[in-house]
Amino acid sequence: MGLPEPHGGRLVDRTLGAAESERRRSEASVLPSVGLTEEAAFDLEKIAVGAYSPLTGFQGSADLEAILEQGRRADGTPWGLPILLAQPPIDKIGSRGPGIGDEVLLRAPSGRPIGLLRLEEVYPIPKSRVAERIYGTTDTAHPNVADLAASPSHAWAGPIELLDWPELPDRSLERSPAELRERFRAHGWSNVAAYQCRNPPHTAHELLQRQTLEREEIDGLLIHPVVGRLKAGDYRPQIILQSYRVLTERYLPADRVELASLSISMRYAGPRAALFLATVRKNFGCRSYIVGRDQAGVGRYYEP
Repeated sequence: MGLPEPHGGRLVDRTLGAAESERRRSEASVLPSVGLTEEAAFDLEKIAVGAYSPLTGFQGSADLEAILEQGRRADGTPWGLPILLAQPPIDKIGSRGPGIGDEVLLRAPSGRPIGLLRLEEVYPIPKSRVAERIYGTTDTAHPNVADLAASPSHAWAGPIELLDWPELPDRSLERSPAELRERFRAHGWSNVAAYQCRNPPHTAHELLQRQTLEREEIDGLLIHPVVGRLKAGDYRPQIILQSYRVLTERYLPADRVELASLSISMRYAGPRAALFLATVRKNFGCRSYIVGRDQAGVGRYYEP
């Protein structure tokens, strides 16, 4: 038994080699460009490296409709959360705005060019319906609902290519799905359990991890903290990573554990988010997934 197939059967790779990336950047000055939020920059990278396989770009209206109504993409593939690029309608961009079929330069929040989008569709986001279906509430006290309400009105959809990596507070533990799959194979692991977390560990977390490693069918454990954009009150990425470095180096068996970071914006969508995060870990090569008491919840919107 080898590692599980990526979701959809193929690990997506939308990254460019160094020479091709440099060539495309040199041509990009003539392209229309838009700025990305921190969340969109993280999503761009995760699409490109295959963490969101089988997605090859930001999702269109047919996918969004299918996700809202069925929890699937338009082609029937199970998929819990929409990955959208919120932008103004094209007619609000001005004379340098793109048209359908055009290539668009994507800029990081710092202004640095990091990606390209082949624009296939622009459509209005049904914000109230997305909030209700995905997050179970339209209450803007929910951090993701507040972000959705404040975001631009339309979604731009189409395939992407990654020119450069988004800025991160700490990239030292960031690994692509291909890199982690290679490490798992080098260990001889075929059944890897993923541990999702977004805060420093405490003794109950360590107990869950140790009990997982005691199971006969588990070869290894991936501790994979989300260290992208979190909610107010969560710990800083550097603190989370340092605490897990100490745990894995001093207290857990080094030959049974891999530690890597996952830089995405946390979606607090209860069970929907738990399934989405499990799908992402499947793309990283994990066959099993540890679901915590309230790992994707916030406030009192979801039952633990």
